[in-house]
Amino acid sequence: MKSGFDYFAGGAVADAMPRSTARPDNIPALKQRIAALEAEIESCRKANARIDAGRQEARKTGDNAKFEAFQKEKKANSTRWKKAHDQLRYANQDLKTAENFVGNIMDYAKQNGFLTIFSRSRERISALKPGCGKVIAVGKTLSGPLQWEIDAAGDVQATSLAFLTAKGIELLDNQNGFFMMIEGGKIDWSCHGNDAGTMLREVLGFDDAVKVAADFAKRHPQDTLIVVTGDHETGGLCLPGTPEQLKNLGAQKHSADYFSRKLRQLKKEGGEDKLAKAKALVTKCFGLQFDGEGPMTMNADEKTALEGALLRALGEKSAIEVGFYDNAAAAIKAGKNPGAVFLATLLVSRKSGLEWGTQGHTALPVRTSAMGAQAEEFLAPGNLTEEQKKPYHTHDPKIEVPLPEIDNSDIGIRLKQVVAPLQI
Repeated sequence: MKSGFDYFAGGAVADAMPRSTARPDNIPALKQRIAALEAEIESCRKANARIDAGRQEARKTGDNAKFEAFQKEKKANSTRWKKAHDQLRYANQDLKTAENFVGNIMDYAKQNGFLTIFSRSRERISALKPGCGKVIAVGKTLSGPLQWEIDAAGDVQATSLAFLTAKGIELLDNQNGFFMMIEGGKIDWSCHGNDAGTMLREVLGFDDAVKVAADFAKRHPQDTLIVVTGDHETGGLCLPGTPEQLKNLGAQKHSADYFSRKLRQLKKEGGEDKLAKAKALVTKCFGLQFDGEGPMTMNADEKTALEGALLRALGEKSAIEVGFYDNAAAAIKAGKNPGAVFLATLLVSRKSGLEWGTQGHTALPVRTSAMGAQAEEFLAPGNLTEEQKKPYHTHDPKIEVPLPEIDNSDIGIRLKQVVAPLQI
């Protein structure tokens, strides 16, 4: 609240009201828990030393049975250590929060002169005018991020990143200038889930926000600098397919989160035709077809795997059928069972000629681009490649198709133009 910033807008405010474990009255209990966890970790450390010594002795004497017993104990002790280590990290975070507790963050914001807006529609935010003071604009509640771009399709009241960027520029613009940071944070989330169709719409939504800023820069070319970058790459996305395959991403109409939520609702509703409804939901959300012909029609192995996963998601018994899933034997041996959401998003990627290397972050380089006043100085040309020196370009307006009605013929072109160079 003492940051000096005048405009915060987006999804929910994280930890607006901390958990009861992270409040002042729980500080003594937290300190006791931290001490107990530290003792547990020390116990694990001593056990590890004993186990390692035992393993070495068993190896020397050739006692395989004893060695295997120590191996089993080592694994159990490592699990115990990891659990205690994770709990200690969270307990320390709770203690820090409790020691700095000031109450509900939105009430605290009001006390410090912020106008707080709770609205998932544009109406209240649109009504804000320059001079209204400091603003925090979030969703209706203190939980939940902005809608996924793909799920907000057709909702003219959706508070998109581009809309919030435009409103921020309107409120902040003044003769002394201003600084604004805009993050397309859900690009990362969709890449963690390997949800290609959702990721594409998030990147395009971010691109639309950059375009808003670029339009402002064109009106003020002498004193505006725009820098576009990413903090890291997520997912290890590769584009080995053809442009024709990339068009299939247009068949996906909803996010994996939307699908998962609807699938849980379907499980609660019950009924004898749950599987048929779940399959219809797959087609509605991802465009995957169980019958017929076409680029999004699944083969027999794919259908078997997905139907089995859907049954399990609905609480029905089903044999582990992974079929087309990579490393199927290893997955079964490890007791892992690919879920319906993961299999559906994986299938969309495969039908679209995409491959993911991981569900985590990677060490792939990200591109930093800049345009406007002193962009060359900012980019430090001596440290960048010729490709990295190029200014950021939004997608070609000649082929731009307004969201949400994305023309499949442009999907491949826009993905190549926007995703490949950004690597966010």
